[in-house]
Amino acid sequence: GNTLGLCGNFDGKVMNDLLTSSSSEVYSVLDFGNSWKTATPPCSDVITEIYPCERHSYCATWAQRRCKILTSDTFEDCHLKVDPQPYYQACVMESCSCEYEGKFLGFCTAVAAYAEACSANDVCVDWRTPDLCPVYCDYFNEEGEFTWHYNPCGQIKTCGTNHRFTGKLEGCYPKCPDETPYYDENLGKCTTLDNCTCNFNNKVLTPSTEICSSYTCCKCQSGNITCIIVTGPTQSTPPRISQEMNTTTPTPINTTSSSTTVSSTTLLTAEPTTTVCECKDVMRNKSWPCGQCEVYGDPHYISFQGATFDFMENCTYVLVEEQVAEHRFSIVLDNYYCIPEIDSSCARGIILSYWNDRVRLMVTEEYMVEASLNGQTIKPPYEDQTFRFESSSNDVSVFIKPIRSYVSLSPFNSLLISLGKEHFENNTQGQCGVCGGPSCIRRNGITEEEYCCDKTAYDWIVEDSLKPYCQFAPTNVPCVSPPPTNTPTTEPPPGPPCNTTICDLLYHEVFAECAERVDLTLVNKNCELDVCWFNGSVGACSALEFAASLCRRAGICVDWRSLSNGYCEITCPDGMVYDECHESSNTVCRDGAQVAVSAGTGMRSGCFCPDGQMLAEEHKQICVSECTTVWESNCHICTCNNQTKTEECSPKPPAPIPICSAFSMLGSDCCGNQICGNLSCAVRLNRMNLSISSCSQEVDLPVCEGHCEGHNRWIHTNGTLELKQTRDCCKESSYEMREITLSCGQSFTYKHVTGCQCKKENYVS
Repeated sequence: GNTLGLCGNFDGKVMNDLLTSSSSEVYSVLDFGNSWKTATPPCSDVITEIYPCERHSYCATWAQRRCKILTSDTFEDCHLKVDPQPYYQACVMESCSCEYEGKFLGFCTAVAAYAEACSANDVCVDWRTPDLCPVYCDYFNEEGEFTWHYNPCGQIKTCGTNHRFTGKLEGCYPKCPDETPYYDENLGKCTTLDNCTCNFNNKVLTPSTEICSSYTCCKCQSGNITCIIVTGPTQSTPPRISQEMNTTTPTPINTTSSSTTVSSTTLLTAEPTTTVCECKDVMRNKSWPCGQCEVYGDPHYISFQGATFDFMENCTYVLVEEQVAEHRFSIVLDNYYCIPEIDSSCARGIILSYWNDRVRLMVTEEYMVEASLNGQTIKPPYEDQTFRFESSSNDVSVFIKPIRSYVSLSPFNSLLISLGKEHFENNTQGQCGVCGGPSCIRRNGITEEEYCCDKTAYDWIVEDSLKPYCQFAPTNVPCVSPPPTNTPTTEPPPGPPCNTTICDLLYHEVFAECAERVDLTLVNKNCELDVCWFNGSVGACSALEFAASLCRRAGICVDWRSLSNGYCEITCPDGMVYDECHESSNTVCRDGAQVAVSAGTGMRSGCFCPDGQMLAEEHKQICVSECTTVWESNCHICTCNNQTKTEECSPKPPAPIPICSAFSMLGSDCCGNQICGNLSCAVRLNRMNLSISSCSQEVDLPVCEGHCEGHNRWIHTNGTLELKQTRDCCKESSYEMREITLSCGQSFTYKHVTGCQCKKENYVS
């Protein structure tokens, strides 16, 4: 949203791309283009648009004849997969732009565009000849060498990716022999994987070369930069394995994990480290992992510096944002009233922003965590250049690789945020406080004492169109002196004593070893409070889950869920088993072989493959005993060609189109498959046939579409609990009166929708 010009403003909205240099929105392409003329060289406004074939009429016949190659037998195999007509029309227009010089470069570019579309649909067309748009690769060959050659649909293994990319691109490619199959882009030659170099801050590192800074030591391994934190362990916390991330970019913010061996097969992993980064408070003799903020229960907060407080409002709030926008990073928390008849809230989900990307994690009514990236539903595990989504069947974690940070959300409303201290130290604000600084901070920068965090939390409210009632929520709430005891500030609701037996698990022998090293007193009080609020044992799950995570960080495994009488148990997919303390690395099948990959967060709880089995692939929760020669990768089905010893991939067949419910809309996942997903209420362009009198035309007009949350509340009337439901509808919140001119010449005034919000419809009992 911070750009202007002929390419638009890059805010993801089609409607407002035609902004002039004076920031006025126009509908004439000529007016739009004229406004962006540069002062030099001087040029008058274009009054009438003349197409290239009209301007250079002598080129028209030649262009039409040459462009018929697109509809000829040369591209016959592609015609049923990609319609050639739009490309033919574009080819004619491009070819007519020949300017008197006889350089018909537009023709070659247009044909190449159609060939690329065919290649994307697995039809490779070798259409170039020495006389027709030739490409010469000898420029890249050293004298006497013939390494580089032209390939219309090339693939190659490079050091930067360590595998053959699935895209097939036209161009010049090096032909690497079997003994040195990887092309090293840094050195411009073929090599083996263990001899691949790395690009680190624009410096070429040879294998095993190590560079250290004040926070990390990084070295080059198999073409990837692997970094570990160099801070030593504290006395209060035993050493443990820290996080590993590999990157092909020059970003050195990574740590390592332990190696794993399956059966008798040797697996290559990063070297382990026993160091751990921690923040230590000498005055209170406590320590916390660096840059971690947590929210659990209804909800209980733990700031970056370890301050604990409760905050039970149901609006949307900033948990973390940068004081100075170096990464355009923020995390917003969506709170909602999760307990019938009582104003006590839970964390429904978060919205994470990083540069121009937007990640959502939401807990559904079915106690599942849904993930999306830029509006597209994500089914973990999934990975791109920036994010890695992982799931252990109950929680979902999102790793932001360039900044060594991650966020995790569980179905029981437990949220964990971990930030790379080297990127965010003393540069955050919000309900989580300042990473490495004070915990209670207001929007105006004023810091308060730690007992005031539950009041400064009000300041971080953000506008949410789904919660119009939050426009009147309080801010700048004054601090109140702390009570004389360390009891929770919010008392349980009045009524008969609630049964908090499930919280006694914290005194069970399974927690005994952990309780000697981790103070669980406050967790127990919060557990009892949550059970009383929820009026049921399920309210304890988030607190018990949090206690077990504290024990895991101390290196102690607590297998507690089987003792919760079924209230907090996790159901695993068929063939998988639940493990409370699974090691950070998993074994998966990749390219038909076993490979150890790091999960990146030390010990984890969740659903995993039984001993002796491994994941069939990184993007499926299917366990197998041995790796086969067929696998799925990047939306393709791949197999190994035994004759050429190369990977051959074809697009995965499309899944059947699902039937969506009334509260979801049809969308696409990362592979292009149509899926049902909840789409938030927003302005969207809708193509419609506009008919007025005898004038008819298809136009794109903005409408309000999307999902609105329903709200359930229990009302106590005459001794009976009655469920009241409200249904919100996506309706216009603002509009402008504009004029539209149809092709028949008639002009009409209409309401141009500029904003939408969920509005209450009525009560349904």
